[in-house]
Amino acid sequence: MGVIQIDETIMNAMNYRCAAAGPNIKGYARSSTIGATKIRPTSSFHVTATNTATPAATPTRTTRRPRSDSNASCDSSNSWAPRRTKNRKQNHNHNHNKALSSPRRKPHNNKNQKRTALHEKEQRVRYVAMDCEMVGIGLDGKQSIAARVTIIDWDCKVLLDTFVKPTAEVTDYRTFVSGIAPENLVQEEEQQEEEGSCSDSCCSSSNSSRSNSNHVSLVDIESCRQKVLDILKDKVLVGHALKNDLHALNITHPWYDTRDTAKYEPFMKVRFDDGVLWPRKLKDLVDEKLKYEIQISGKPHSAYEDAKAALDVYRCAQYKWEKAMEYKIKKTKQIMEQQQQQQIKQ
Repeated sequence: MGVIQIDETIMNAMNYRCAAAGPNIKGYARSSTIGATKIRPTSSFHVTATNTATPAATPTRTTRRPRSDSNASCDSSNSWAPRRTKNRKQNHNHNHNKALSSPRRKPHNNKNQKRTALHEKEQRVRYVAMDCEMVGIGLDGKQSIAARVTIIDWDCKVLLDTFVKPTAEVTDYRTFVSGIAPENLVQEEEQQEEEGSCSDSCCSSSNSSRSNSNHVSLVDIESCRQKVLDILKDKVLVGHALKNDLHALNITHPWYDTRDTAKYEPFMKVRFDDGVLWPRKLKDLVDEKLKYEIQISGKPHSAYEDAKAALDVYRCAQYKWEKAMEYKIKKTKQIMEQQQQQQIKQ
């Protein structure tokens, strides 16, 4: 406590008021030092009319109850602090005892988690994405045939990437779109004959383009078709406008294992007032759903890029899409069963 300088006249007045208040009051005690009086708080003291203060036992007033004695009594004047401390301690003890008495949660079942992860992995193995690049044959190159086939798995790893030897004369390579050059569809024997017949100066430009595509094989249409069928067996095929790709390869795939982003109704758009849904471009779907750009103008298309983009678009709607497919498959089975029952009755 600090030291307070009090004049002797003021001190006499204070003693007079203390004497008039009674022999026992709570207040302050002073020392007998004249001129400079030191004031200190006490719990209780006696004041007499003879200007003397006889302090009783001078324990310092406690403002907080000891933690070990939660049931100790306290003064009504300073009981607010111990009561708040008491309530906090009681609530803490209550919550602690409640937590101890409540049953513990069962640990997570690691077996179920492993089974779920294994099931998801098995499901992902079933999905593949395919895209074909076309070249034109016939008059003005309007008829399309497959010139390159690319198939990837769920993790975008390449399962098949090959050029297809054309079965007819190519009249339009569509290089600005397909990225396929004439030298990509020529076998190695024919390339060697052409290299021997021409000089090094005239063939230097073509050799550089051939070296860029040497890692991609060239097969005939029958070999390519068989490879594609082997990969697609018991698989869910994802792609954009798959009808054109399957038609170019002259193969079919079950409708219930086909996920065509061009034919999925939530992805389609009404063009006119007739309410008919039309398929949208893969470039527009990727820009809207995935917020990145493919098939940049001025650059040739990539079969790998288109297959990956179609797979990414499918992932955005996989849950709802699969629920719709389950409903269609269930309804189809019910209709087929009804038809078989009617045939048996007849």
